[in-house]
Amino acid sequence: MEQQPGYRKSLRRQELSADETRIDVSLSSSEDVPDPEMEVGGQDALDRSLPTVGIPPREDNSHVLLSYRGHKVTSFEVKGRRLICLPQAFDLFLKDLIGGLHTVYTKLRRLGVKPVVCSVDQVRILRILGAIRSGVNRCKMISPTEFDLLYDDCTNSR
Repeated sequence: MEQQPGYRKSLRRQELSADETRIDVSLSSSEDVPDPEMEVGGQDALDRSLPTVGIPPREDNSHVLLSYRGHKVTSFEVKGRRLICLPQAFDLFLKDLIGGLHTVYTKLRRLGVKPVVCSVDQVRILRILGAIRSGVNRCKMISPTEFDLLYDDCTNSR
């Protein structure tokens, strides 16, 4: 996707604690020629071909890269609960253990875990951060504790 003329995209990182990193996604107008490179602060470089998206600031769009099981996983705080992106967690931890996301949803139903459906803005943020593929339009989130329960079920059911 090409960058819109007159706009500059930027990601701003803010270190929170040893296991969390907040990334603010913003779109700002610019009078000069748009810079094709993003301004990225922090140690890690993110994918520089991210699409330009204007995302309104809302409380449930507050996202953090959470250090979970040795990987950075995108998470949101929704109604006071920290939730991680289920498709990203599946790709990182479960894809070699079970058949697919449909199996994950079946196991979650059996375990009594109800994933939270992402809002449109949250899906956009997840796409920008590379947590989900660009063609994905729907996503669900669960808490790390619920994912631990799912992971234990997947690893012990063999």
